[in-house]
Amino acid sequence: MSAQQPDRHPRDRLLRELSLLDATFLVVASVIGSGIFLTPGRIADLLPHAGLFLAVWVAGGLLSLAGALANAELGAMFPHAGGDYVYLREAFHPVAGFLVGWLSFFVIQAGTVATLATGFSAGLAELVPLSSSQQIALAVVLVLGTSLLNYYGVRHGARANNVTSFLKIAALVLFVVAGLATGRGEVARLATSDLGSSAISFSAFGLALSPVLFSYLGWNASVYVASEIRDPARNVPRSLFVGLAFVIVIYLAVNALYLYAVPLPALRQTANAGEATAAALFGPVS
Repeated sequence: MSAQQPDRHPRDRLLRELSLLDATFLVVASVIGSGIFLTPGRIADLLPHAGLFLAVWVAGGLLSLAGALANAELGAMFPHAGGDYVYLREAFHPVAGFLVGWLSFFVIQAGTVATLATGFSAGLAELVPLSSSQQIALAVVLVLGTSLLNYYGVRHGARANNVTSFLKIAALVLFVVAGLATGRGEVARLATSDLGSSAISFSAFGLALSPVLFSYLGWNASVYVASEIRDPARNVPRSLFVGLAFVIVIYLAVNALYLYAVPLPALRQTANAGEATAAALFGPVS
């Protein structure tokens, strides 16, 4: 970095302990979540054509890659902790950075963490009997536990994220491979249509992009910890591109499996595509 643009803020004492693998897994873990299971039904209803259904996932991934390109440049220029806070502070005024920083802390990030914790508890409650109060208690414990883990040390948090990310990816890959191995679906469904005599409008494609982009949220996760990434000028951009490219491939494979397993008219009425696909390929849970 030049003398005019220091490597970090004078008060930044964070250690650069995160590798490219750590940063990439952070992106993957931040993106892949419940969206890949809950949004496909709505998308299929808006785009009742298998080709367009898959195309909109590609379009959403390319739009996210465009955002990653901009963030990669900013992350290389300002490899500091804070992400959007830093960029708005440098581009406009410290007040702009201050406002978005506190907005992220109190609303965006806090709401995201709470949603993930309660979603995990609600999902676990379908397997293990848990009352409403017990689900809330478990969500609180999860938030406190993960916060303490990251507070204890960035390496500990990175290792935990790497392990859970690997398990998440492995589960999705196994889901796709095992689902195809059952032979209970139909490859012809990947080219089917449920349009009838109607045509899909451009506005429908745009509306379908909304839940798709929701499912890609989190693609810029590594820029927020740029102060802790080794060689950030190289590894921040690489983590964004590699992580997001990997997610696009996973999303396309999973959505292709949905079409393979569930007829398009039925998929349009499905609230949880992952659950419907599992039931169609492996049978209902006894």
